[in-house]
Amino acid sequence: MRKIGTGLVAVVLFCLLATTSGHAAGAISLEEAINQAGRQRMLTQRMVKAYALIGQRVSVGRAYDQLDASVALFDKQLGALKSVADGAEEKASLKKVERLWRRFKKAVTAKPDRKKAPGVDKLAEATLKEADRFVGLLEKRSGKAAGHLTNLAGRQRMLSQRMAKFYVLRSWGLDLPAYREGFDTAVDDFENALRGLKNSEENTDAITRGLDDVTRQWHLFGLSKVVGSGRFVPSLVTRSMDKILDRMNTLTAEYANLGKNKR
Repeated sequence: MRKIGTGLVAVVLFCLLATTSGHAAGAISLEEAINQAGRQRMLTQRMVKAYALIGQRVSVGRAYDQLDASVALFDKQLGALKSVADGAEEKASLKKVERLWRRFKKAVTAKPDRKKAPGVDKLAEATLKEADRFVGLLEKRSGKAAGHLTNLAGRQRMLSQRMAKFYVLRSWGLDLPAYREGFDTAVDDFENALRGLKNSEENTDAITRGLDDVTRQWHLFGLSKVVGSGRFVPSLVTRSMDKILDRMNTLTAEYANLGKNKR
């Protein structure tokens, strides 16, 4: 059985990272709700990535830490978002996220099994889809450019982990056409959204510098070349995508703050 000490440390650190805005559960702004709800999308992909890494015995300790922290953070944010959901449509969507999460959580925290991995990912995709719908409803209620940008930047976090997830599943011997197509689509979506964010007139100097940094990281790593080499290097790919995730997490919070400052 795995020792829980390092996992608990990871949970604490990741939760602290995710709450840099300083809001307590039940007292978050709409802008911060868009940030947190958007982060739920990312966590669905991050958990499957960790599950697959553990299953193939790659970066096992780190993967366990990420899985533990992601599960804890999803639960924490779900509780906070319940206080923000307003109106029948938002509340119904969040309840559906909660129902889907219960099934997904049970599957992704079980002992990794390659034969069961496609089923686990299917549950993740269903949870992701409804979580994305809920974020869209919050963005619609916001009615601000900053709300849209927070959602878009937050989606980049998800795409970083989605690319890593598909790559790791394929490196586990699950080289399915749907995973290859999903990976390619995620790459295209990430690049298109990055261009859109960089072209926004709402960007502050700090946001512009941050986006330039993400662009440099993206081109420096050259993910498409790594994939095209025909040799799987999951540890390298996941660490590189985690660096982009960290930067996009900061930028998403900055977009959320931009919306609050323009009230």
